[in-house]
Amino acid sequence: MMKVSAILPRALTLCALWGRGAASVLLPRRRRSCHPSSSLHFVLRHIPPTSTRPLSMVHFKSSCISCSRITAASCSTTRQFSSPPPDLSTPPPPQLLDRSLFDEIRYLQALRLPASDCHKAIQCLAPYLFRTTGQRSVVLPGECKLNLSPPLGPDERLLLFSFPSTEQHDNDEDSRCTTAMTKEQLKEGQHRLTDLLQSLPSAYLLPSPGYPVQLTYADLSLHQALRRLLPPSLAVPSSFETVGHLAHLNLRPEALPYKHQIAQVILDKNPKRIKTVVNKIGEIENTFRVLPLEVIGGEAEGEGGREGGTLVKVKESGAWFAFDFREVYWNSRLQGEHARMIDVVCEGRGTGGQRGGTKSAMAVDTGKKETKKKETKKEQQQQLEEEEQPRETVVVWDVFAGVGPFSIPLAMRGCYVYANDLNDRSYHYLCQNARQNKVVLPPFPPPASSSSSSSSFSFSSAATTTTPAVPATAAAVTAGYLHPSNQDGRAFLRYLASKKRQVSHIIMNLPATAYEFLDVFAEEKEGEMEDGREGGLDGGTELSTTSAEGEEEGREGGGKKELLFGYLKGKGVMVHVYMFSKAEDAESDVIKRAAAVMGVKVETLEEGREGGREGGRVGVYHVRDVAPKKRMICLSFPLDLVLGE
Repeated sequence: MMKVSAILPRALTLCALWGRGAASVLLPRRRRSCHPSSSLHFVLRHIPPTSTRPLSMVHFKSSCISCSRITAASCSTTRQFSSPPPDLSTPPPPQLLDRSLFDEIRYLQALRLPASDCHKAIQCLAPYLFRTTGQRSVVLPGECKLNLSPPLGPDERLLLFSFPSTEQHDNDEDSRCTTAMTKEQLKEGQHRLTDLLQSLPSAYLLPSPGYPVQLTYADLSLHQALRRLLPPSLAVPSSFETVGHLAHLNLRPEALPYKHQIAQVILDKNPKRIKTVVNKIGEIENTFRVLPLEVIGGEAEGEGGREGGTLVKVKESGAWFAFDFREVYWNSRLQGEHARMIDVVCEGRGTGGQRGGTKSAMAVDTGKKETKKKETKKEQQQQLEEEEQPRETVVVWDVFAGVGPFSIPLAMRGCYVYANDLNDRSYHYLCQNARQNKVVLPPFPPPASSSSSSSSFSFSSAATTTTPAVPATAAAVTAGYLHPSNQDGRAFLRYLASKKRQVSHIIMNLPATAYEFLDVFAEEKEGEMEDGREGGLDGGTELSTTSAEGEEEGREGGGKKELLFGYLKGKGVMVHVYMFSKAEDAESDVIKRAAAVMGVKVETLEEGREGGREGGRVGVYHVRDVAPKKRMICLSFPLDLVLGE
């Protein structure tokens, strides 16, 4: 017995040392799958490397006990991801995304409580509950993965939740929880948990490390998956623009090696919405403001001229728009501004952009007396009769129309629109979208484009409808009218003025350079202009006649030269020009630049602003922030300020 007792500690020491040497080779390969609670890993860590002391059974047992305490202490603070992120310092090959790298075991806090108290606990801890696409926050008795003592009974539940650590909030902004909790909110969550445990005596928390949950790639959100994919030094793309089924990214140079993997994650997390992912590869340096793009994921082209790839279909302001995103300019972030301007213009027709109806304005209050109900009905009937009377036709000149985000919805609301764009592809899609939305066009086909026609597609398999007949006069139009043009903005404005076309609103939506075209309003009249170009305004039926009033106004002033737009003096024409500004006082900056181009005094425009001597006539509207120090502004002013009053 003495020999055995003397040999046994030495044998155990040799076995432990041999195991440590083997582990030094095998553990680095299995470090990702090895859980911190592995007894072999932690026992070997507690053996001195040059220990000559025999390893007794007592020492062996105490090592295991100390390791279990260390394991519990290390897991006491629950982090969002318990396993380290994959090592992708070397970018993987294109089109390769190993989804198994996202698998992990996450330990959550678990509250054991009676099923009758589960609803109260859910309401109390709602902001902190564990939620994924494939797993719930409530664990039923048959789903419990832990060997609890006593076992989870049929009338008991486990409620899973998690508080992100304060350290994670301070040091790693990208990996914080999706609810973006602050330290105050974390304290509130801990107070909620304490109050809940006091109000439910039969509820208690499971001991650390908590309840294990197996998470896969499918359980992660888009932000979580990208955070795990990219190295810690790279910021996660915070947002992207969607245009129909297309996602438009603007990746930073350091993220370009991972562009295909980023695109694949976006496609996986938006399977029903996104089919194609593109990335901007340079600055806009062309006249048409077309974005230089590359397809980095999904479909590259549509099949048979239909929707797919960069051929997109978008619905906005009640109208459908189809175009190739590579050939024209479109910004989905301007949808709110499009709707605002449509409402501003449609106020002239009393339609309010078809947003406010008679029912909402004249709704009957059931709590009123019967006599008041009758009066309300009479007022409602009177308003209906007023709406049936013919309204004044609103005429709009859309100088930089693009594919028609202003022009087509306005025409659908009964306005009379002259739309122009220099880009022949934008002109092509403008005409196509007008036909598909059943907007009246002149009886001539659009000009043949020099670009490839393979990007043209229809909304359905049915053939394009024939062009409706053109009314003889603008007054006969009830459903609106659109007259497209494909020429330079100045030439477009000069031609309409030379023909003395009437107008109510002039929209100039080209923020980079639109203000440079304002000088045309101060030009003097030289002579009648001709426009026989295909796609020009003389290509179709004359839609308005020369105003005799305008000719008489042109003779006023004796030998003085008449302004080209002088015939519009006193007609209440409003000009809406969009501009970019990097100045601290962006509103004053756009007014000064516009006044300088038109040759008018700054005070003339300043006095028309709200608070000025003639307040309310000049409006400066902040559209959006394009960059941290770059704003998009809409300046609206009456043309009479340029023509003289």
